[in-house]
Amino acid sequence: MSDLSVSADFVGTKTRPYQCKVDWQHCMAYAAATADNNERYLDDEREGGIVAPPLLAIALTWPIIQHLPNYIEDADFPFHVLKQQVHFTEHLHFFQPIKPDMELVISGQIVAIQQKKAGVYLLVRFEATNKSNQIVFIEHIGGLLRGVSCDQDRQIDNMMPTMKREESENLSSRNANWQKNIYIEPFLPHIYDACGRIHFPIHTSKKFARKVGLPDIILHGSATLALAVKSLINQSNEFFNDVLKHYEVIMIDCQFSGMVLPDTDIKIKLNQIHQTENLVKLDFEVLDQNDNLVIKNGSIGLSLNF
Repeated sequence: MSDLSVSADFVGTKTRPYQCKVDWQHCMAYAAATADNNERYLDDEREGGIVAPPLLAIALTWPIIQHLPNYIEDADFPFHVLKQQVHFTEHLHFFQPIKPDMELVISGQIVAIQQKKAGVYLLVRFEATNKSNQIVFIEHIGGLLRGVSCDQDRQIDNMMPTMKREESENLSSRNANWQKNIYIEPFLPHIYDACGRIHFPIHTSKKFARKVGLPDIILHGSATLALAVKSLINQSNEFFNDVLKHYEVIMIDCQFSGMVLPDTDIKIKLNQIHQTENLVKLDFEVLDQNDNLVIKNGSIGLSLNF
């Protein structure tokens, strides 16, 4: 195999457990990074205290992604190909809200390696459990290793994300006609990098970004996703006449399909609304100022069984 290649034999490879404690400053700072003023994340005098913005889950698993050579148990893994990686897909399945002072153990496993036109799709499954060994969330995070090849496609079928398909059953659907434009401040990548604690130099260093072929620093894909999730959730009462005053986020799913540059606008579009008595699913996409898709196949699942 070439130097820029990875074997499908690494499917099934596990990561060493990572332990962390959720702190309230991180929860609030993550909300502040995207100017999310939802009281659930900021008002620690509310009954039950605050919960974390759901996409804090990405920040909690980031130390593993950032230092993957320290966590992959197979020393033969070609770690140099990870330099070619961009965030490609995100699927989060929540079993309970993330809250301050939770002590989590996060375990991971490579569950798919597949050849795509632009490179190799590497899918990692993370499972976060609390002190009582209850699952808090499961993340399937997919990276596209640009210019990398693999010998064959392989996946662990029962470990692939399926919640989106399962939760779509028995939902009544209707088209939506809602959109919102958001200006991406020039400082936002730096603010999100610091407040989210998701550090990668393509988002803050022009020198590094241009060295790897980018036109400028780019906004984190998870920041674009967080802006969309914030906008849709905080605007949801407009769609449902206050029925979503109480809810829990149970699923977030999307594919990243483009870059967002600072000092530009993005457009969040709600395409369809699906619901039952106890479940709401919002299908959305995000476009850049030239109407190119930067997030496609986006979905948010909300449970009304609070």
